[in-house]
Amino acid sequence: MATAFIEGFKKLVVIADHKIDGGKGEVGPDTIYTAFIKFVKTLYMRFNPLLIKFAWADNENQAVINGLRVACARARLMVKIVDCYKAPRNDRISMLTSLMVQGRFWVLDICKNVIGSLSEQIWDPKIPDRDERLDDGTCDIDTADALEYSFSKFIKPLTLAGGENI
Repeated sequence: MATAFIEGFKKLVVIADHKIDGGKGEVGPDTIYTAFIKFVKTLYMRFNPLLIKFAWADNENQAVINGLRVACARARLMVKIVDCYKAPRNDRISMLTSLMVQGRFWVLDICKNVIGSLSEQIWDPKIPDRDERLDDGTCDIDTADALEYSFSKFIKPLTLAGGENI
């Protein structure tokens, strides 16, 4: 997932996405490293490499994150791999919804995984007393999480940049 902040934090744009085929336990670290290096190099060809500063990695597996750091160094990529910040799920959903309503969220047409994931997310009907996103394998929640982790650390500046629209 690659997102960009435009005009400071006034807009959030999904500029690229990629999903590695395979289920849990089917994808090894080397496959992840290779796919990530290819993804970043593709971004470097399409955009100014100096603008691609961070990759927010899901911090569930530090060994994979450390491997990504080594792989990036070997490939001479300038992107810094850092642990993502996981704001509470409903705070992330609320921020994304606010950005959408305010016309501050954009997705490039080539980002089919994001478009698909956003179109199929629903609240869990089995939990009527609170908002809980359905996560039973019928929706692409991995892509939703990746999107949300890409901006989660910046919820406050995104909120402030909205001014009176919030």
